[in-house]
Amino acid sequence: MTNIKLPYGLSNEQVVSIDDVESGLKCNCVCPSCKSQLIARKGEEKQHHFAHYNSEDCGWKGESIIHKISKEIFLESKTLRLSQVLWSYKPELVIYGETSIPIDNVKLECRIDDIIPDVIIESKGKELLVEIKVSHGIGHEKFQKINRLNISTLEIDVRRIVANSFRDNNYFLKSKDFKNALINGIDNKYWIYNWEKERIKQLMIEEKSKTLPIKLLDTSWKFEDLYYIDNCPIEKRTWNSGFKEGEPYANYNEDCRKCNYFLGQCEQNKPIHSKNGAIYCIGHLSETEYVINGFIFNNKKKINYKM
Repeated sequence: MTNIKLPYGLSNEQVVSIDDVESGLKCNCVCPSCKSQLIARKGEEKQHHFAHYNSEDCGWKGESIIHKISKEIFLESKTLRLSQVLWSYKPELVIYGETSIPIDNVKLECRIDDIIPDVIIESKGKELLVEIKVSHGIGHEKFQKINRLNISTLEIDVRRIVANSFRDNNYFLKSKDFKNALINGIDNKYWIYNWEKERIKQLMIEEKSKTLPIKLLDTSWKFEDLYYIDNCPIEKRTWNSGFKEGEPYANYNEDCRKCNYFLGQCEQNKPIHSKNGAIYCIGHLSETEYVINGFIFNNKKKINYKM
């Protein structure tokens, strides 16, 4: 995308494509970034594009316009295709499949509490936050705030959609192909937070999870300290020596945090090696012991869907 010459300008504060305007200075456009005058170069041999006129190229790569056009497309859309909700990626365990929701109302850049989402979609009395990723995704601080708000949040990697369009020599972001990829495509949509998934997780924590203490293995080695969980229910590892030889355990960082049965850490505001450090785990459950919302959570390293 960085090799593409400037295909957009601003005319009377409206985004216009190079194909929308007359050639030369008659385009009456300015640069979306630095607001310098642009000239429309529409020759026979080279790709049509805008160039700065009597000023240096400011290095604009299109992020602001891509962001603006993407948000405006939501104002015109009546539905939105959502990607599947996964319990885990490896292996891929699906809680809910792909689905489309109606769009009843759209708000752009409106504050909720202390964050400003790119798009707020209202559908059937619920809100969905949509973040448009062009150059940077959601940072850790904003992620934590979204968790506290408990509102489902979807991130769309528009940068990849644009890259695919430009690769096919389609530089018009208001085209049907771009709109369809943004609204109906699912390849570049990722759940930052899903309310229903968190609800299921919380019910499991309250009803069926087991609290397992996190322990610190102090060593004189030059390696990082080992934070571990004794009696790992899926027997991820076993001690090779010492008084615990043969007993199962799990490495907190390498095993637990990547495990399908890890529901989170107790006492989140405390370091993992504190005396109260512990995790919530459901690896001890049998196949028929826990069913919620039609899902069986079992100790066979998978989650089965039950109709």
